[in-house]
Amino acid sequence: MSDFVHLHVHSHYSLLDAVPKIDELVKTAKKRGFSALALTDHGNMYGAIEFYETCLKEEIKPIIGVEAYIAPGSRFDKNPNDRYNHLVLLALNYTGYKNLMKLVSLSHTEGFYYKPRMDKELLRQYHEGLVASTACLGGEIPHFLQSGKYDEAKNAAIIAGVSLGVAAIAAGTGAFLLWDESADTADQRALVVEPGLGSLLLRGTF
Repeated sequence: MSDFVHLHVHSHYSLLDAVPKIDELVKTAKKRGFSALALTDHGNMYGAIEFYETCLKEEIKPIIGVEAYIAPGSRFDKNPNDRYNHLVLLALNYTGYKNLMKLVSLSHTEGFYYKPRMDKELLRQYHEGLVASTACLGGEIPHFLQSGKYDEAKNAAIIAGVSLGVAAIAAGTGAFLLWDESADTADQRALVVEPGLGSLLLRGTF
């Protein structure tokens, strides 16, 4: 079995964005020797049960998540010039799974504006059992880093990782994964080694 695990994966339930079906994803992961696989569709958990059952059938550990849309301010605000950022959330346990369902449901019923959006208020309330990743370049932190705004990126990571109480993923240090889908940059490396921040760098394109 491979120790490598895809933590940012879209299925055909990411409407107009991805085409792989759940069965195809899981069987391919099995064929490549993966011991686990995540599902992080855009703004929804439509495929969660199908994914869970298929993974169990193929003896692969399912990691249920979502690539969430995060409102820049309140989920009730509707600013056409500043709609949302991306954030990957993964359930670490059953409590996290329940909180993920709550967050996704509220993003549809309370925060929908172009996309189903949650906000930091909801994340503070329903963060238990979850771990977060900066997601793609549509995330708040990667956006700051691309613009050369390291201090803003660091502050956003601290707010998300500490103030929101998102769970740590590595030896209890820190709470955020820095996603890198482009070439290495000094800012990205600096964010990883910043004392007390406790972030991790993921490389490659999923």
